[in-house]
Amino acid sequence: MILETRAIEKSFDGHKVLDKIDFNIKHGELHVIGGLNGSGKSTFVKILTGQLGRDSGSLYIEGHQVEIESFKDARKLGMAMVHQEYMLVPDLTLAENIFLGIGQFLTSRKKMNQLAGAILERVGLEIDPSKKAMEIDRDSQFFLEIATAIASKPSLLIIDDALTGLSRPLHKRALKLLGEFTAEGISVLLTTVDPEIMSLGDSLSIIERGRLIDVTAENADELLADFRPLPPAPIENRSGEPFIVVEDLAGTGKILRLTKGETVCLLCKSRQGMREITRAITRQNPFRENAVPIFEEAKNFFERFARKTSSHRVYFRTNYKNNGFVICQMLQKRESFKFRRSFKKWALVNREPPVSVREYLATMGLAENFLPLITTQDRELAEMGFKAFDLFIFLQPSIGLDPSLLKVLNCLLQRIVEAGKIAVIISDDDGFCRELCGRVERVEI
Repeated sequence: MILETRAIEKSFDGHKVLDKIDFNIKHGELHVIGGLNGSGKSTFVKILTGQLGRDSGSLYIEGHQVEIESFKDARKLGMAMVHQEYMLVPDLTLAENIFLGIGQFLTSRKKMNQLAGAILERVGLEIDPSKKAMEIDRDSQFFLEIATAIASKPSLLIIDDALTGLSRPLHKRALKLLGEFTAEGISVLLTTVDPEIMSLGDSLSIIERGRLIDVTAENADELLADFRPLPPAPIENRSGEPFIVVEDLAGTGKILRLTKGETVCLLCKSRQGMREITRAITRQNPFRENAVPIFEEAKNFFERFARKTSSHRVYFRTNYKNNGFVICQMLQKRESFKFRRSFKKWALVNREPPVSVREYLATMGLAENFLPLITTQDRELAEMGFKAFDLFIFLQPSIGLDPSLLKVLNCLLQRIVEAGKIAVIISDDDGFCRELCGRVERVEI
């Protein structure tokens, strides 16, 4: 066995996330660990790589007990990891990111680019290593992170739920690459919430209620039942006069009209196009020609307020690779909040980046596995925000959600409509949008 754990336990604020986890992985094995959102998959692999401490239990590498107190310790023991979050530095070149991952730089930039080019070619990226990480697309960034991980020549590669945000063709490409690694004797530990990915490993375990259970032919149907898709309840939109009109949406010539009490899905196959649509609706860049929406009821208020603050700006958090975003905006004053000055300022200025869909569902008290980790204050603030906001924009909301959370998202969208608010879903998932929304529009960018 290259890696073995015995009786690993971990709790947060008295809530036991991992309960006596016994695990092992062989040389050249692709082992998949599945689990619902919040089940403890990421917690477990972060303990393996020294990013989190454990409460009890022991770790063994090649049969020898070890203490891993940092990621540097893990790397010395032959581990590398592709995180659930982006770990790239956007302003550094591809070569610099790779050597930063190794923990060293070369004095010769030419030599560094040459070596980085060979590593990039190894993962199927034919890109100039002197390019900056921000200049390549998201799919290429995933393979850059793989390149950064294997640059240290690990014997165990851990990939924490990082395949979820990829398209199906890229799933095949990534899994083919992982197959090449295992053929070379590199062990791969992959965590996921996707049942299709679960079926592709040499072995499969499920984390359920803090316990790790090996999946066999006898217990597979029972253990995988929670991962089967649940049919959504279609949402019926209300009719009425448009509350928001976005003229020439993201330069497409399209006029988008949004009415209170409706959910609208905007289908766009380009990820950059999704960002452009989001910017147009949220007024992130009000000086960009043909991208400024007109808020019919709230126009005067927005224009008056925008002169004092940067309320129209939305800053995208770049460290999520497999999560959808939620962006909430208040488009008109609420009398019930006139005495809550600090909250009103936070809600209107919107200086904070968008939150992930999972984070938002958790703070709304809708994600069961996260409930023990959410404080009463978090819940109260989330409910206050829900009452205040008029517009909810969901960017790629189905990414990284297990079937139970997709059902919860369905209920949240229904609640938004019933409260007379607006939900806009921007996604490339045709099936998800058409099953869920009463109104679907395709946007070509």
